Amino acid sequence: MTQIFIRAWLLCGSLDILYAIANTMRKGGSALGVLHSVASGPFGDGVKDMGWVGGLIGLKVHFGIMAVMVATFLFAYRRIAALRTNSPWIVGTLYGTILYGVMYCVVLAWRWPALFPQTDPTQIAIALFPHIALVGIPLALMARKSAA
Repeated sequence: MTQIFIRAWLLCGSLDILYAIANTMRKGGSALGVLHSVASGPFGDGVKDMGWVGGLIGLKVHFGIMAVMVATFLFAYRRIAALRTNSPWIVGTLYGTILYGVMYCVVLAWRWPALFPQTDPTQIAIALFPHIALVGIPLALMARKSAA
């Protein structure tokens, strides 16, 4: 299970952060700004004054969160038969939707209550997409393949 954890953690974590960076840059933001934003969750807004060190902290925070997301799924996958017997596309979509709910309705809403949860359907779709397509589904497919 260690090998699947590491592969899924690195793949899903990389896909997710690259999506966030690309989406932000498309709107005129920067990669460093994304990483600072991630780091500011647990460490406050002062991390933005730390330059690339703050960015590296953000990258570590991101992959720390992704480790919890992947470990939680793999733990559940081993113990809940329905996750193994249903389509990984359905299981991944469900898990990605749960991840979105936890991240946007609990974690981000706790840190930035004036901004979250989102109510604009377009913003919800933009935020929901990577949780499903870049984390939930790849994770479920990788778990299914490793169990075969």
